Amino acid sequence: MKVIYVPIIAQLKNLLMEMGYEEHKGKTLYILAPFETMERRTMMDFISKSFSYYYEKLKTGRALTFYDLRKTYISHLYATHGSSARLISGHSGEEVMKVHYIDEKVLSEVAKNFTIFGL
Repeated sequence: MKVIYVPIIAQLKNLLMEMGYEEHKGKTLYILAPFETMERRTMMDFISKSFSYYYEKLKTGRALTFYDLRKTYISHLYATHGSSARLISGHSGEEVMKVHYIDEKVLSEVAKNFTIFGL
């Protein structure tokens, strides 16, 4: 089994709490669909396809997939944590992460909000 560490940002923490984190803490049940009999790999694929399906229904005129969310997330990690972002994202090397996941547009947006010592 491969363990992937995920930083718990405020929005994720709130979602986990809403889903019963405290109730499930220390148990072997999953927080998301704890009694689902579908294989987790199948569920991941289903969630990804569902995201794309429902996002398309919003008719934003922009194509967006679950992969795009991952790419944006990793780009933000890289912008704020540099090469150590690969440790958080679970990539084998920085080059793989840069080639496949780092979005230059996201990096430039993050850089616009960059401050030194909160000034």
